[in-house]
Amino acid sequence: MTDVGISELTTTNLLNLFPNPSNGNFTAEFDQRGMKATMEVFNVTGQIVYAQQLPENGISKTDFSLDTDNGIYLLRITLGDGTTFSQRMVIEQ
Repeated sequence: MTDVGISELTTTNLLNLFPNPSNGNFTAEFDQRGMKATMEVFNVTGQIVYAQQLPENGISKTDFSLDTDNGIYLLRITLGDGTTFSQRMVIEQ
């Protein structure tokens, strides 16, 4: 059997989000590479339900809490140079 498809690009090794699933309290760890970063959480309709600006840092460990309904969300981190990391989040209360 030969794989002829395009490999899926993942950033899960660049962004560590835990616990996941969670009751709404999360910790995100990632390498900011000394740049400012923006952290955003989107619901399934694409609306931003949480946003935070992060100052310049090396390895960032950020605790945050979402007061929102159960469901699946997307966490997106955007660094100052435009690099993005994303990961699916699940809230179960």
